[in-house]
Amino acid sequence: MQVDYTAILEKSVWDLLQYKKNGTIEEVLRIVMEALLKAEQKGFLGYAERDRKNKVEGNKRNGYRKSGLLKGISNYFRINVPRDRLGLFKPVFLELMKQENEKMNELIFQLYVKGLTTKDISQIIQQIYGKYISPSNISIITNNFEEEMQGWLEKPLEEEYYAIYIDVLRIAVRRDNVAKEAFYIVLGLRKDLRREIIEETKEGWREVIKEIKSRGVKEVLLFIIDEFKEIEWPILEHFPNTKIQRCITHKKRNLITKVRLKDRKAILEEFNYILDMDNPYHNQKEALKRLEQFITKWSKIYPSIGRMFIRKQEYFTYLQFPFGMRRMIYTNNWIETCLRATHRQGLNNNIKRTIKIRNSFPNPKSALKLVMFKCMEIETHYMKYPITSLLPFKDKLDAMLN
Repeated sequence: MQVDYTAILEKSVWDLLQYKKNGTIEEVLRIVMEALLKAEQKGFLGYAERDRKNKVEGNKRNGYRKSGLLKGISNYFRINVPRDRLGLFKPVFLELMKQENEKMNELIFQLYVKGLTTKDISQIIQQIYGKYISPSNISIITNNFEEEMQGWLEKPLEEEYYAIYIDVLRIAVRRDNVAKEAFYIVLGLRKDLRREIIEETKEGWREVIKEIKSRGVKEVLLFIIDEFKEIEWPILEHFPNTKIQRCITHKKRNLITKVRLKDRKAILEEFNYILDMDNPYHNQKEALKRLEQFITKWSKIYPSIGRMFIRKQEYFTYLQFPFGMRRMIYTNNWIETCLRATHRQGLNNNIKRTIKIRNSFPNPKSALKLVMFKCMEIETHYMKYPITSLLPFKDKLDAMLN
């Protein structure tokens, strides 16, 4: 049945202007939308309202239901949505509105996690859609991500991992004042050689280890960690058979901050000699011997160097593994570098870039939300495939794990 939508709209608006001269723009919108829905139902049923002559048997009008809240120019409003007796009428007009709103909400959240403020997003939405949404309403929309976030936090983990990397991001968060707070990211290397982001949390590293265990992880061959004080104790408590590798890259960075500029080149050259990364026959015993000589020499000038190496053997655990994979496990910077082949920024660098745009976050929850979204996005797009360069060492890793 052909329906003249233009004539129906013109009549509806004219009636409103004639009989309610002080009507708001929301009332105009309501009248227009309801007229469109009635016209659409007329086309669906094949006869007009109160047209008994052309009435079709089997289905008919069945009153109205109230819509959800719709946003006008300055206020919210509801409209009457017509129903049919058989429940077959699905207004295309409402579905188009729903799809448009979903697209807009998706854009809002994408802009938010890219680092834009709610005020910036409000201005962009107004430019694109010609629709004003307040910063507070944008915050409400972004909160819908929480259900998905909770599902991500509770996803099942593998029982065994070849390696688990733990790194920390320091993000500016506003409480009474703005200060940097620690957020932990945990990356796992599975037995199928795929990478998986296991955890992103504001909790301390003790809770991180406990959470990994409680989510079903039974064995981990190697933990690669930063200079977290006494983190080895909860690791060994929950995973007594694991090995620990302290991050060499972070140790280098810390080392050069303790010495004068004129000595940095010599110290780095000698420290690289201790590591001897290009020597397939290098071993833990020789590395420890070279480290002792290094400490003896330089601690005479810089006493703090001697205090920087407490659990010395944990800096050379990587030497117990096959030569071809040592550069992947001697540092937790793999969280940053393992994605570089497919994603120029790496995981932490990508997140840091987004955080830098935001400057600071109003609370820890908003910061965690952004970190989690970026982790989910990166895992979905860049961690689907196994690390094929590790295939030659898989049998060896399985033997070490068992």
